[in-house]
Amino acid sequence: MSPTFSRNETYLDGQEIHTVSGFCRSDSLNLGTLIAQAPRIMEEQKIPASRPWRLTELACSDGRETWSIAAGLAIQGIPFQISAYDINPIVVNCTRRRYDYNKTYLAEDLQRWGLPAECLDFFEQGGKYLKPNAKLLKQNIRFAVADARRDALAPADVVIANNFLKECYVENSPSLLQSIGNAATCLEPGGLFTTNDAHYASIEQTLAGNDLYPDPIFGRYNYPHFYQYQPVSPLQ
Repeated sequence: MSPTFSRNETYLDGQEIHTVSGFCRSDSLNLGTLIAQAPRIMEEQKIPASRPWRLTELACSDGRETWSIAAGLAIQGIPFQISAYDINPIVVNCTRRRYDYNKTYLAEDLQRWGLPAECLDFFEQGGKYLKPNAKLLKQNIRFAVADARRDALAPADVVIANNFLKECYVENSPSLLQSIGNAATCLEPGGLFTTNDAHYASIEQTLAGNDLYPDPIFGRYNYPHFYQYQPVSPLQ
């Protein structure tokens, strides 16, 4: 079993929360779908050839998942820009460091998302440490500290919120609604929101409509755990 995960602690509203990071995690298969279906999704979104596909990631932790997404897009020659945020400045700072990891484990991780072995070329092994070495990846990712509930987020075609909503919020809590509503502000109609937390009833109902918000701002998309922004009644 490869040591895929790292757990990082931070606090929200006085409560300790944990963000989980790893390369191509088994519980983030929705991102494998995102990468595999990227050309089709971009075509449906009518992304202009003059600009990159814009992704915003919430709770990016130490960046391992962000680098995984970038490698999967770069190997296909897809122009992209990722804005990755976390509320914890300590873990955001870790995105600029080397990882205590190796290419043997990473090769196994890539298979989990169906990514080709050529993605290994985007990483460099130095002793027991691994780091992204491709300028192509680095120049297209921006890591920053932000509170997803209220801070301004970069304009996006896709918002990613894996292992985030379930960890932080309870059913219909103000923080859950604020985060989903704030994420919508950086999307245009037709933009996508994806989370591997959608199997939690409270999150699924908030995204797809419930008694509190019978006119949802998101609707189900073509793939499990994907939602399309279709503003009707904005979340308050």
